[in-house]
Order: sequence, then structure tokens, then C-alpha cells
Amino acid sequence: MPLVQIPLARRDTPTTAGQIAALIAGITDLMQSVFDQNRESVVVIIDGVDPVNWGVGREPVTSMRARRKSGRSPRLCSIWIPPPGGRACAPPCSSRQRLLPFEGAMLARH
Repeated sequence: MPLVQIPLARRDTPTTAGQIAALIAGITDLMQSVFDQNRESVVVIIDGVDPVNWGVGREPVTSMRARRKSGRSPRLCSIWIPPPGGRACAPPCSSRQRLLPFEGAMLARH
């Protein structure tokens, strides 16, 4: 039984039950299509994390969000996970974005 646990930093605009349901359905479908897992056996846990307890690059998420609101910081716009075997296709990025490696995925920032 595969277990997928997703920590999400809480946002100013609360995540709705519909968004959580869509995320659970999407992750379940992804596990089925990529790993051929039976959908009924996939367990998805979404953890809401206080942004004070979450940091990226030595900085709390609360500070990053404040800087982003002031217009002084690039923002994360998408995550692209390359297909098995390497980079067979380009990620969905505009010309203003640059890719940053992040644990097997690519973070697109602009």
C-alpha cells in the first residue's frame, strides 16, 4: 500500500476542501499511471504546516511571502519532474523563467 504524504505550508487564503480533494485524486491517479498502483490502495495524507515552521534556503516561508508581496523576490511558479530516463521534453516555462534543480525535479522561477 503506497503512502504519499504532502506537507503544505498554510496560506493566507485557506486551501478549500475541494482543492484538497482534487489534489488527493490527482496524486492517486498519478500513482496509478506511473507505478501501476491500484487506486484503492493509494493512501494520500495532506499535512497543513504553519509557515513559521517551514523554511527554504535558510529563510522562513513567512519572510519569503512578505518579500514576495513587496515585489522584491522571484516566486516559484511551477514544478517540473522530468520523465524517467532524463529530459525528454521541455518544462512548461516562459522565457522569463529559469530552472533550478531541486531533488530530482526542476523548480521554475521568474
